[in-house]
Amino acid sequence: MINNLPLPTIETSVKTKIISLVDDLINSKTENTENDTTKEEEELNNLILSLYGLSNEERDLINNS
Repeated sequence: MINNLPLPTIETSVKTKIISLVDDLINSKTENTENDTTKEEEELNNLILSLYGLSNEERDLINNS
């Protein structure tokens, strides 16, 4: 089943941004689990959703699930 998942081609700059955001999230939560990382999480989610070329309607469906 996982073999059927579409994997987008990711430009190096986007990959670097994703890695940076994940590192920031991990570091922030490691320092204090109560840290608010909402902004970083939303940015990461939007970045990943954009890789798949989803419409606004599809994004809303995912975000509101």
